[in-house]
Amino acid sequence: TVLDALRVGMDEDADLKSDDVRKLADAIEDSVRQDRLRADHFIHLRCEVSAPDCLEAFANFEADDRVKLASLM
Repeated sequence: TVLDALRVGMDEDADLKSDDVRKLADAIEDSVRQDRLRADHFIHLRCEVSAPDCLEAFANFEADDRVKLASLM
């Protein structure tokens, strides 16, 4: 079993945005559906609580069954 860590909440000057992180999670899900992975993959959300968009970005994962762990950073 693998927990793929994804950052939730970006600094204002970051190149990566919350929509990009959602796309990464969707790519993991697509790989699972296509049976391309050798292990079970789930998501670990690293919640950057000091980031202004942390809660908004976290909301992108509310209904995601692959999320198994959320850490406050």
